[in-house]
Amino acid sequence: MGVVWSALDTRLDREVALKILPEKLADDEPELLQRFEREAKAVAALNHPNIVTLFSVEEAQGLRFITMELVRGQTLRDLMGGKGLPLGKFFELAIPLTDALGAAHDGGIIHRDLKPSNIMITDEGRLKILDFGLAKLRKEPEEPGDAEIESDADISQLKTRSQTMLTQAGRVLGTVAYMSPEQLHGEPPDPRTDLFSVGVIFFEMATGKRPFRGKSSADLVSAILRDSPPSVSEVKVDIPRHLGRIVRRCLEKEPDRRYQSAKDLRNDLEQLRDEIATSKLSQRISLRRRINPVLVLSAIGAVLLLGLFGVWLTRIPTAGTAHRNAIAVLPFANLTGDADQDYLSAGISAGLITDLGEISGIQVVGRSETWRESAEGASPRDLGRRLGVGAVLEGEVQQAADILRVDVKLTDTESALVLWSDTFEGEKERLFELQDEITRKLATVLSISLSGKELQRLTRDPTRSFKAYDYLLRSYMLIESGDAQDVDTAIEMSRQAVRLDPEFALAHVALSSALWSSYQHDAAGSKLTEAEQAAWRALELDPELPAAQVALARVYRSTGRYAESIDELQQVLATHPKPAEAQRELAASFERVGDLKQAETCLRAATEMGASDWFNWNALGAFLGDLGRYDEAKQAFEQAGAVAPDEIGVPFENLAVITIQQGRFDEAIEAYEKMPRPIRNSALASNIGTAYYFSERPDKWERVEEYYQLAARLDPRDAVIRRNLADLYIDMGRREEALHHYAEALLLVEQQLEDDPRNQPLRLRQALYAAKAEKCPRAVPMALALSDELPETARGMHQLAQVFGLCGREQEALQALRSAIELGFATEIIRQESEFQSLRENPDFLELTAAD
Repeated sequence: MGVVWSALDTRLDREVALKILPEKLADDEPELLQRFEREAKAVAALNHPNIVTLFSVEEAQGLRFITMELVRGQTLRDLMGGKGLPLGKFFELAIPLTDALGAAHDGGIIHRDLKPSNIMITDEGRLKILDFGLAKLRKEPEEPGDAEIESDADISQLKTRSQTMLTQAGRVLGTVAYMSPEQLHGEPPDPRTDLFSVGVIFFEMATGKRPFRGKSSADLVSAILRDSPPSVSEVKVDIPRHLGRIVRRCLEKEPDRRYQSAKDLRNDLEQLRDEIATSKLSQRISLRRRINPVLVLSAIGAVLLLGLFGVWLTRIPTAGTAHRNAIAVLPFANLTGDADQDYLSAGISAGLITDLGEISGIQVVGRSETWRESAEGASPRDLGRRLGVGAVLEGEVQQAADILRVDVKLTDTESALVLWSDTFEGEKERLFELQDEITRKLATVLSISLSGKELQRLTRDPTRSFKAYDYLLRSYMLIESGDAQDVDTAIEMSRQAVRLDPEFALAHVALSSALWSSYQHDAAGSKLTEAEQAAWRALELDPELPAAQVALARVYRSTGRYAESIDELQQVLATHPKPAEAQRELAASFERVGDLKQAETCLRAATEMGASDWFNWNALGAFLGDLGRYDEAKQAFEQAGAVAPDEIGVPFENLAVITIQQGRFDEAIEAYEKMPRPIRNSALASNIGTAYYFSERPDKWERVEEYYQLAARLDPRDAVIRRNLADLYIDMGRREEALHHYAEALLLVEQQLEDDPRNQPLRLRQALYAAKAEKCPRAVPMALALSDELPETARGMHQLAQVFGLCGREQEALQALRSAIELGFATEIIRQESEFQSLRENPDFLELTAAD
């Protein structure tokens, strides 16, 4: 259809895409030019965030051209890379694609040429459909075997039509592989034609393959017209069957048997996405805290993964203060008979934790993990001693039609007497009133007088929409899983909650937290911007909501505003009863400014407030491991494992990391081999590969590559994992591949530094990756500048030594190595590292790294 240029609109000072149309279009095909101009006006009238905006149709000096929005990013074809997409990403793109189609069809526009190369994914992750309504005259084959029908003669071999239409009788416009049967027959297209093309695209998004293939144009056309497509779940076994049914309905030969509108297709996709999310919730109902932070050892160093998520639900008293007004709230039991309602019973107990936490006379231990399982068979006295509480609140939820029945029981942990039991009933839509009523009754039982402010908060519903609250609960559960795909789904669910009730403050907090968590996976700065906006909106709606302050503090820290982050968290701690989560977040912010003493103080305060919370001990262990205080870190992880539910394996994974850091590689491998399979966590996969990397096992290189490649598949945008792969390829003599991955790792780190330019750990990794990418003129000045700024940690000094070692700065390398070893870094690792190849014969290096 022409040549596309990037251009500058000098009147409005904006970048645009400019498409120059072939001169012969007007001369040889005047009717096509007429159709083009007519449809261009209709497309220009569309206003949808997932459709590229067409600004104008122009003519100058005999040239006709159009100006449109300039989209930067990659095509859907490039994103898929021939492998398909994860399920979460599938829904993230498929739903807006169908939404955009619906808007276009409502405007009387049919695309006619939908295919992955006409769909862009912007650098911010937004889907954009290109060339809407602008049918092509000619195409080049996109893959060997993908033939193009380019003339009337081609299609006349299949079927001859004699219709009067602007597209010409029998003329086929578009790429054959994505065309509908009626297009191949030369029949007039309607919206259902686009839905067939969408079905082909969805099949490819889900499986990485197309439903119809052919070695020639005739073979391909024959397959589309006659063959039944394979089932999606047959091609890829882990695809939900109902998704296969949706795709198959799109690919029906007869238009009447397909979806009749894009809106119907979108509704089915949304419903399936929510059902899958609910199913995951019921499977994970015992894992309601996000697993973080995880200590992950790279091929040559330890890295603390980001990922602190906070929905303000708990206040944890100091262990051992077993008085009656210190209460443990166990997850309520779901007796509805419907496992998909597990999240609802969990939400009731979480809501009670929030309400009770607002009452100054009550201390609440609110564990949303598996206390119910761990409490079974335990005496009230054991629970009281273990949790540091004087009473335990339990509950059961039943449902008949739309009526909820909640039975609650408060048990004294010392005497095992039931202090209070009651039954509360109400419509499901009035869940908040039930929670408030339970809270007020409990306060009366404990002889606690509620202040006017407390009563005001209890009687104010957090949202007008129960459906919004439903989305909120699902979003919380998904965020806490820590899985990148789940977090993407959580973002959309949080958005749904906000759409249903724009004044629902906690929904804005959930959106902020989900966006921030997603940023940890792909470092898209736009997500931080939106996360900050959502946190501010929550504070506008509820200025005293600590969850919003914590969410805002996280964004501040991630964008280099460390002082603001610390100030925000200190405000929380000044006005609320010392929540452990705020202490953990504050520790992370102090660590960012290099105040390791204050960071440790905050983490130890968190463990004192919540001695029975494995999460606090795990955070402390990760911090101590980074410092090189491995024995203390081991004790913290052992304590985390002792109080964690059986389903939580992170403390034991981190104990294996400490074993690696101490140079006991075979012992670490033995621990990893006992862990459940399949491995679904990129950090764990990377750590197992690292243990093999430094081992002396005969199959070490095969296993290292296996686990590092698994880690890269699980999280392709993790810079540390990219660098690990590159280190492996260097050792295997695959230098070009290694340099490619080093460059990619460097680019990922530099993208993060755009948002957080003062981040010292990131700046150090930037210098290291530059040195590994053979860019020492850049790396050395960065490392020298950091030498005087970095707080002395075993990991930091070791990485600094690597930069100098790679770049031939022997004295600086030896000085940094000496500090790293004094801080506890294992010489067993240093002796094997190729970064210090130039020091192998240096007497000082040999003395420093001599085996004990």
